[in-house]
Amino acid sequence: MRVKNTPNKTQGVNNPSQEVAPDLFVGHYGYEICHKNKDIVDSSYPSFRLHYVIKGGVILYYEGKKVVLKRHSVFILMPSTGISYGLENKNIPTELYWVTFNGYRAKHYVKKLGLSPTHPYTVLPDGKIEQHFLDNFKKREYSPSMLNLLLHRNLLSIFNVLYEHRLTESAPELNATAEQQSYTQTYMQKILYYIDKHMADPHLSIRMFAEKLNVHPSTLSRLFKKEMSICFTEYLTLKRIEYAVPLLEEGKLKVNEVARMVGFEDALYFSRIYKKQLKCSPMDTIRKGKTLKKD
Repeated sequence: MRVKNTPNKTQGVNNPSQEVAPDLFVGHYGYEICHKNKDIVDSSYPSFRLHYVIKGGVILYYEGKKVVLKRHSVFILMPSTGISYGLENKNIPTELYWVTFNGYRAKHYVKKLGLSPTHPYTVLPDGKIEQHFLDNFKKREYSPSMLNLLLHRNLLSIFNVLYEHRLTESAPELNATAEQQSYTQTYMQKILYYIDKHMADPHLSIRMFAEKLNVHPSTLSRLFKKEMSICFTEYLTLKRIEYAVPLLEEGKLKVNEVARMVGFEDALYFSRIYKKQLKCSPMDTIRKGKTLKKD
């Protein structure tokens, strides 16, 4: 199903944040309607570029091969890998979303998604991923830090869709030699799903999940940081703040109500953490939300 309110012209969203995370940094989101004058695009760009085909088709060239990718296809250009793409039919416009990212963990994430120079694409069963691209183009008045958080959140959401798709596709191929890896993937899936569904629970902890999964807390903690490139406590804090932003922007709830909804029992502590992460207070976000509604 096509996502409504797709941007109506070629445009992009740059990440203005100077707080460049060394592990994973989002550079730019883009939307483009490619016409017949579109040149062949190659992988000489220094960042990873993940593309999603909305309409039309592209021809992807890699390893001396070529493949035609239509709607719901995802493909990636990696620095210095000789991957390139062009339009399938120059008489039919092709619509694409893309995002550029980099960082010392970027290659690790790409590998987890099952993408590589020898297989740089996948085809999704539906258009669920589109909303995570589209969300970047909504009108907002954010500080650089808050915009950086939004862009980073949406990239991780895109990764999550691709990761879940990979697990679904590869499930029949799991065997004894991949047993340990499958355990890790299962643990991460269960933890991330539970966090999303029980965000209001103030007692979420790595120890709680260790008991549920019958794993030693220190072992699970190491696995989590290895897979997510961030420790559990930091991840949980970021997710709570991410959930809080749209609730505050809506302006229908008080700060203490939002704090409880995202798992903070103490509204003052929530406000301190929120300001530390986003460089603005929850009340600032509420006021900005009201201003945007008036506009």
